[in-house]
Amino acid sequence: TLVRHHEALQDFIATHETSAVAAYVVLYIAAVALSVPVGFYLTVIGGILFGGILGGAAAMAGATIGAISIFLIAKSAIGEHLVRRARPLAEKLAQGFRDDAFSYLLFLRLVPIFPFWAINLVAALAGVRLATFAAATALGIIPATFTFAFVGAGLDSVIAAQQAAYRSCLAA
Repeated sequence: TLVRHHEALQDFIATHETSAVAAYVVLYIAAVALSVPVGFYLTVIGGILFGGILGGAAAMAGATIGAISIFLIAKSAIGEHLVRRARPLAEKLAQGFRDDAFSYLLFLRLVPIFPFWAINLVAALAGVRLATFAAATALGIIPATFTFAFVGAGLDSVIAAQQAAYRSCLAA
């Protein structure tokens, strides 16, 4: 679908770049806040639509704000209920957060061993401070986010080349 509507999307983005980026960030925030595991795909799509730098920055903003949102929800009364589905994993993560929250969270973000949503919930329930959580999350997701966005930007050129070849084929 993205390939089929690539030209229309690019035209829309050229005309309404700020609105398109804002809509993308809001979609990313919602996906992360709802713990939908589509971050990789959304980041690659951001690279395709907006390029490596802007797409990566927008994905990073969406992922960080979404993570902070679910972190704050988990700190509320609902948090205990949400983390029950990850009980064994939660215990392992909680101990690491108690030992050194920033370093542990930074490591988990840099080396995505555990699900993003589980880290968000357990960090909140383990008592990690919001500032520590936000800083480690924002810093820790930079490498993967920009790598995936640049992959998407590379795919954009492949899509454009394919569309040009398709138009040439139709014209012939």
